Amino acid sequence: METIGGGRILDPAPAKRRKANDALLESLAVKLGGSDTDVVEGILKGVRGASTVKTLSALASQSEAQIEQALGALLADGLAVRMEHAYFHIETIEAWRDQLTEITAGFHNKFSLKPGILKEELRSKAALPLKPREFDALLGIYRADHAFKISDNIVSLCGFERRYTAVQQKIRDHIEKTYLEAKYLPPPKSGIVTDAASSEVFDSMVKTTLVALDSENFIHMRHMDAAKEKIRAYIEKNSGLTLAEFRDMTNSSRKYCLLILEYFDDHGFTRRDGERRVLK
Repeated sequence: METIGGGRILDPAPAKRRKANDALLESLAVKLGGSDTDVVEGILKGVRGASTVKTLSALASQSEAQIEQALGALLADGLAVRMEHAYFHIETIEAWRDQLTEITAGFHNKFSLKPGILKEELRSKAALPLKPREFDALLGIYRADHAFKISDNIVSLCGFERRYTAVQQKIRDHIEKTYLEAKYLPPPKSGIVTDAASSEVFDSMVKTTLVALDSENFIHMRHMDAAKEKIRAYIEKNSGLTLAEFRDMTNSSRKYCLLILEYFDDHGFTRRDGERRVLK
């Protein structure tokens, strides 16, 4: 961009700075004598958030066609990353990865039995200048690089495994033994969880060892799998299953039988057909 008197504006929208520094002088030198690609890379390095072709065009005083050509070269050289319609310098992506890694590792250290940190909590703690969809795309990049694992909106570091202390393992063994022996008449969670330590261990077993029928009632996964096969075989033979028939099959209470059957309904294994359950 040139002035009427022939001067050249290197930065049409400069940020406020207290004084000149080497990095600033270097970036201005690039804008003065560098190639279009060098200029665009310099701008990407200085922008913390997302850059679009339109914003880069304004900042670099280049046409959008020039910007797209420069971005193509940067993408090919691995110096820029595209997410949705936005572009970021690779150094920014790597710095954010280090930041998210530090936050997630800290969470693992503090809550060693939890599978990971909620994605929204991670986004909030990091406070990156990204929209939710851009943050999802960023995590997708890190997952592809095997830096993070993401499951059910829970983020963890690749290689992280929950490890029980000797005391926690003893609590876990007791909980599992209780639910295995109880079969289809398990105790409520409130009858098992008596303190913070047992609560932490109990929660770590949900989805891996225990199946949640609701917030208070749980059953061992082994018994749930057995119930599923019993239901399948019975329905295939009799074209349906009533609550009373399932209660006789499991020697359980009406309450737990209803919770188990509703669980299978909700998870697409069975459906109600009048008073009977049929396979879905």
